[in-house]
Amino acid sequence: MLESIQHNKQKILICSVSVIAIGMSLYHIYYATLGFTTTLKLRSFHLMFATVLIFLTYPFSKRIDRKDHLPNVLDYICIGLALVVGFYIIINEYELGFRLGSPTSWDIVLGSIAVLLILEISRRTIGWPMVGVTLFFLAYGFWGNYLPGTLSHRGYSFQRIVSHLYCFTDGIFGLPIGVIASFVLLFILFGAILEKSGGGEFYINMAYSMTGKMRGGPAKTAVIASAFMGSISGSAVANVATTGTFTIPMMKKVGYKPHVAGAIESAASSGGYIMPPIMGSAIFLLCQFTGVPYLHIVKISVVPALIYFISIYAFVHFEACDKGIMGLSSEELPDFKKTLFSGGHFILGFLILLYVLIMKYSPAYAAIGGFTSVIAAGMLRKSTRMGVKDILTALEKGARNCIPITAACACAGIIVGIVSLTGVGLKFSSLVMELAAGKLFYAILLAMAAGLILSMSMIITADYIILAILAAPALISLGLDQVTAHLVILWCACYSNLTPPIALAAYTGAGIAGANTIKTALYATRIGKAFYIMPLVLAYTPILSDDMKVVVGVGIMVALSLICLEAALANYFLRKTTTTETICLYVAALLFLWPNLMTYIVGTALLAVIVMMQRDWKNPRPTG
Repeated sequence: MLESIQHNKQKILICSVSVIAIGMSLYHIYYATLGFTTTLKLRSFHLMFATVLIFLTYPFSKRIDRKDHLPNVLDYICIGLALVVGFYIIINEYELGFRLGSPTSWDIVLGSIAVLLILEISRRTIGWPMVGVTLFFLAYGFWGNYLPGTLSHRGYSFQRIVSHLYCFTDGIFGLPIGVIASFVLLFILFGAILEKSGGGEFYINMAYSMTGKMRGGPAKTAVIASAFMGSISGSAVANVATTGTFTIPMMKKVGYKPHVAGAIESAASSGGYIMPPIMGSAIFLLCQFTGVPYLHIVKISVVPALIYFISIYAFVHFEACDKGIMGLSSEELPDFKKTLFSGGHFILGFLILLYVLIMKYSPAYAAIGGFTSVIAAGMLRKSTRMGVKDILTALEKGARNCIPITAACACAGIIVGIVSLTGVGLKFSSLVMELAAGKLFYAILLAMAAGLILSMSMIITADYIILAILAAPALISLGLDQVTAHLVILWCACYSNLTPPIALAAYTGAGIAGANTIKTALYATRIGKAFYIMPLVLAYTPILSDDMKVVVGVGIMVALSLICLEAALANYFLRKTTTTETICLYVAALLFLWPNLMTYIVGTALLAVIVMMQRDWKNPRPTG
């Protein structure tokens, strides 16, 4: 009897979560298409939906199995408080605007509850590190006036801080939540619908048919498939979970160690955050911070993203050559023509998305155009035709995939609110400039160090927001233009998917591979070394120029540099390298990085010499 009651409760919970998640997705589609609501109401509804879903689906303790979790009394109290806090803003939106600087008792009480609820949903979804950073900034807001020197502020009352964070769009309901609510959820929906319709499998099969026969074929498939999927999902974890399910077992089958297979997939999947056109949620934040059109950011990001994937591809190739790892047989691989014929219509959604962006419509319209065209194109074939149930499942998955990002951005909103109130952003920028002694190179290194430290405790979106408000102004003051400074910051923030202890993408890959998580994460960090090199490339080369000839030329040189670096690290180029050849490869890598015609010529000549030394003219080696 008790088991039957428990089972019925579980079914009711599942149905309730599905209805709320689907309702959340439909509400955002309604807003994007008709838009009959205000910005503050959109953000408040979004946060309410996410908060309710978190308390229903994420248990209080990680020791409780989420699948068997049933909400307790505390969870329902928190849900009730979340609804009160949210609807209070919606109902009193105009009154809040009229009483600027004169908050009521209810403003303070409900604002305090809102802050506590956000800390709790972040703890449940992301963990203590993000909560700790947020508490640090809150403490600074309350007691920063007692600090000596530059970082001190004039002091603010409890009422001033809480009302600033809750009653206006400078805090909780500020830019981070606004971007998630306006754009990001819709793009996550696009990825969920594409996956549910069979588009994800199509892209993976395409990658297999293109690279499966080559040396280390499944690993090269992981790189290509992750580039395909990353360009439309923008989520490293979702990318690993989707493509890794296919590629990691095949990598292990041909001879890769489990932790290496998991690391290759997670490093490749992490490129989704810098791979156009979607580039994860941070790209929309970047556009809002800089005021630059989304399409322009996408255009200038293509070449740097391709260089990142070329770097990983080179690592995979040289590793396979060094370890003697071969590819798969034709019988084990899908046929390219058949794959393209059976699933080529999925490319339509991608093309529609790009077309809408090029026509200068909003990113929200682009996302809606993309996933509606995927649904429409899927109707052309019975195997990819989506029924009502499939569409509802995708809508539910999209909303549920968005809630951890929402929790992170709500915390980030608190941090942004404290920074804007106290002016610590400008003070920190001055401190960075002082530590860097006015040198851009040192300032970038400091930003990279900050990105590395922050990435050990939070996800990319939150990492980027903090760096954008604290470090980007310093880089701009030292000579970088606004867009370059923020792209440098974005690349610095991308360590978080690979760097322990948070390393969500690496841990997902390790789980699929059955490997040690820390070992996988450290190896993935080694593979994704371009994340540590590209910020300097973006700052010191014209790779973000509007002149495509210059961009392509510099891009080729940087790609050659990373290929030489991977070959040197693997001690393998066309064959095993000698010590002299390895040193020459390191030198060539440095020469190709320096944006100067003479260094390019010398580097090219040196690489030609290495090829001549390595080439076995009597017994040519197979390529692939």
